[in-house]
Amino acid sequence: MRPTILVRFFVALLALGNLTVPSAHSQDEKRSDTYQLESEIEFPAAPNVDPLKFYNRVRYTLEQQHQLIDIVVEEIQFKLFRNQKESFNITQNRQGTVVIFQGKKHRFKFDDVSAKRQQVLRESFGTPLCKIDVDETGKEVKRTMTAGPGAKRVIEYGYVDLCRLFHPPFLVDKKRWTAPLMLRLPNKRTIKGDLTYEKTPDKSIGRTLVKAAGGWKQTDKSAKGMPAEVEIKWQGELAYDNKSKQWITGQLAMDGTSGTAVDREKGQTKKIKLTFRFVAVKPE
Repeated sequence: MRPTILVRFFVALLALGNLTVPSAHSQDEKRSDTYQLESEIEFPAAPNVDPLKFYNRVRYTLEQQHQLIDIVVEEIQFKLFRNQKESFNITQNRQGTVVIFQGKKHRFKFDDVSAKRQQVLRESFGTPLCKIDVDETGKEVKRTMTAGPGAKRVIEYGYVDLCRLFHPPFLVDKKRWTAPLMLRLPNKRTIKGDLTYEKTPDKSIGRTLVKAAGGWKQTDKSAKGMPAEVEIKWQGELAYDNKSKQWITGQLAMDGTSGTAVDREKGQTKKIKLTFRFVAVKPE
């Protein structure tokens, strides 16, 4: 399989990361906060199949004024590891693309690629892809896509959902609440369900710790033949900064199993593990 196909299929698989700590702003003041999210997805070894790990990093900016947020993707990086050895590495941003394959680095600058490729870079990076209307808690109430046609793949790979993953609503007057989670995969499959958030005791001044957990089953009818049942479990912890009114650090992990009724009877279900972590990074 060609490296470009691997990238197209896996580059959008979920998130973990570092984010820039926002400063305190008034509600009407425009703020611009940059975040870096990373994810790792692991497939254990199977008969005649090497263990695989996919790493994805996305740096994005949220430009917010009052309750309207623009999502801007700045940079994407994807790595493939086979038997714990890096076999492929690609980074893309507005300036171009850098590919490391079989130990060799190949750089493709914006000015050196075709006009069609320039359109893809120009409309995928450094420009708003989507406008999000939120309420006073941060809950999404409306989504308006603003991306140009060159950003089609970034949209299809679910990067708008990735950029919302670590920004659930925060309810000041409640100890426990639920919020929807959705991740759109590049193979057109979707992970969708509710996470429960619960505040926990925290001696740190100025922040609130929140446990996150959830689990559900969903049916995957995209494959040929008998539909597969997918069982998903989430757990993690996030911290919310009370002054800047923003999530600033945390981690999430997802364990999943997939298989048809026949697969489950034979004990041949497929397993998948996703790990997400993010920490606040002060602006330089």
